[in-house]
Amino acid sequence: MKSAGKLTLIKIRTLSYLVMSLLLIFCWGVYAQEGKAPDSPSVPAPVTGMEGDTNKTLMVDVLFLLDNSGSMNANDPKFITRDVVTNFLMNLKEGFRVGMITFDRDATLIEALSSIDTVADAERFMKSLSKIDYKGQFTNTPSGVERAVYELKSNGRENAEKIIILLTDGIVDTGNKEKDIAGEAWLRDQLAMDCKKAGIRVFGIAFTEMADFRLIQTIALKTEGEYFRTFKSEDIPAVFDKIDRIISQPREEAPRVHVVEVEPDQIKPIIIRRPVPSQAQTETQSKTFNPVSLLLSGLIIFVIIFVFMIYLKKNKAILPRKTTQKAVGALPPQEPPKGQAELIDTENVVTETDLSIPINSKVVKIGRDESNDIVIPKDSISSLHATIEYRNGYFYLEDHRSTNGTRLNNIKVKENTPMRLKSGDKIQFAIFKFRFLMPEMAPYGETVMIQNNTEPHFKPE
Repeated sequence: MKSAGKLTLIKIRTLSYLVMSLLLIFCWGVYAQEGKAPDSPSVPAPVTGMEGDTNKTLMVDVLFLLDNSGSMNANDPKFITRDVVTNFLMNLKEGFRVGMITFDRDATLIEALSSIDTVADAERFMKSLSKIDYKGQFTNTPSGVERAVYELKSNGRENAEKIIILLTDGIVDTGNKEKDIAGEAWLRDQLAMDCKKAGIRVFGIAFTEMADFRLIQTIALKTEGEYFRTFKSEDIPAVFDKIDRIISQPREEAPRVHVVEVEPDQIKPIIIRRPVPSQAQTETQSKTFNPVSLLLSGLIIFVIIFVFMIYLKKNKAILPRKTTQKAVGALPPQEPPKGQAELIDTENVVTETDLSIPINSKVVKIGRDESNDIVIPKDSISSLHATIEYRNGYFYLEDHRSTNGTRLNNIKVKENTPMRLKSGDKIQFAIFKFRFLMPEMAPYGETVMIQNNTEPHFKPE
């Protein structure tokens, strides 16, 4: 009896699949005979602003912030850093201005922001480079960054890109542990926020394994800069060349999204009317209808389905429903470790007081509605725009049919299709940019890893 019941069930399912297939084929045939649907009314593309003048000179103010502590003497005995800065000056592009600050116990401005227009300017800057002697004590990185920010705010040009190139081989060390902890927190939060508000990007280079790569990575992400790590002084030129290529290109601008506010009583239903085909079109479509080919297609699909069902029966692939439900429900909920991941709000659209948004829940909802875990109060953001979910030790980004979309490293995320995240990823909800950071993880993304005597390997995004 049980065998007969199972056989009957299989027959019923086969018949159901057959009926569904024939209905789908019929609908497809009818649609195909109707001809190509009329083109949709043209929708204006998002406004991106006036076309830029391709001949316009790019204005960039670059401030070198260089570690001058005694440990650099052991790690860079040939003073390759000085040679790198010299090479940068010799190949300085039109529209660039440069300055230089060294830091050890304190920060010292050894060359104010200026253009290198004459031989005398170059000679003056070269002479200042000799002050890099690696004889300082301690590594007061917060003091150096603060002095660099002040110089760019005071003497930087209003319409210029403002860049800090930070190179250090150590951690924050002032000789006072409590002061070091407070200074690191101040650099990571307040100074990074000041840089962001002033439009200053920090390009951090962690030189040797002793450098605080986590701190450099965090500052770079919060200021929309980049972070690098190198282990030998001979590899520093390759990193500087990479930075030079990045800052020599105009920054990408997100397309503008125009949102028109409409009162609720002004909203009217949208009615789409299909144009009535002409008599000539109707005659053409009638001539192309071929019922024989339609029936032949249905017969082929029926045979495929029938063979597939016989295969399932022989291999006993039809499992009881209760077993499947039990297997799916066996996965316990997981919570991510505290402090393991965070979103960097690079544009301060969530809050004006902090750039870091911790990811501490299994599922973090992101959207315009106040019920979400992360609220982005912008009209171009959907009520529930996306989620970040933690499962099986990884974080996943998923778009929930948002109107203006979600992008991961400039690639559009398909709706309801989770994509795995890694530290340093760029996330864009509509036009608003964030960075995903896992401080404890190894560097990914645009980080440059250089080891041994091999050529530098630049990891793609």
